[in-house]
Amino acid sequence: MRAASPGVRPDMQPHGDSHFLPDRPRPGAGAAGFSLVEVVVVILIIGLIALAALRNLPDPRSLEGGLAADQMRAHLRYAQRMAMDRERNVQVIFRVASNSYDVLLADTNVAPVTYALARHPTTQQDWRVNLDDEFQDVTMTAASIGGSNVLVFSSTGGLPCQASGAAVTSTATITFGAKFTVSIIPGTGYVAIQ
Repeated sequence: MRAASPGVRPDMQPHGDSHFLPDRPRPGAGAAGFSLVEVVVVILIIGLIALAALRNLPDPRSLEGGLAADQMRAHLRYAQRMAMDRERNVQVIFRVASNSYDVLLADTNVAPVTYALARHPTTQQDWRVNLDDEFQDVTMTAASIGGSNVLVFSSTGGLPCQASGAAVTSTATITFGAKFTVSIIPGTGYVAIQ
């Protein structure tokens, strides 16, 4: 091998008849990076994966309905507990037309019983829940408690009763659209979401 010519890059050494040819590039030592086609293909694949993921996300309105049903379940359980702890009837009036419900506490257990709005456990304000104020696109579509819209938790064991005081004999339901139903089980007052 000849000695390197002064002033000539090492990869441009003379070969054979004094022609200067570049050495062959080593494998993997070519231009670093990706071609435009490779970058576009990767972006398209990422876009398709993101689109598939977005299509599988739940509808935000169904999340709101679930939150409203969860809140109602918690309120009903609290109202039942309040009836047992205070040994007074607690009445819940569902107003489908105004998309709201009120929780009332009996002033006494001696007839004639009158009810006044109970205090909300966290705000200590009158316990009146307007679903339009708290949730978007959540509508109470039906309330069925033995043919009425009034549920009473009795002071004796928190049993679910009708407005007349008669025990609820079939499952009481409050429905939010077509997706969520809050059910109150007769005999125990267990509250479930279906």
